[in-house]
Amino acid sequence: MGIAALVFLTLGVLLVGFGVLSLGNLFNIGITKTQRDQGDLSHPKFQMGMVRVILAGFCLIALGIVLGLLA
Repeated sequence: MGIAALVFLTLGVLLVGFGVLSLGNLFNIGITKTQRDQGDLSHPKFQMGMVRVILAGFCLIALGIVLGLLA
């Protein structure tokens, strides 16, 4: 596996993890107290922002897998 593939996979996993943790607020199941306090659930831009982060993460993971297969 090439270095580029590992970089994309790592960034993708981090983005997906961050997005999932942030979206935990949408279902009122914040992982930490700070997360529950700071999540602005009523604001649609917050929700769509986290969805975009997760989608970007999955795209980076897919790109990493493709590069890994090509390497």
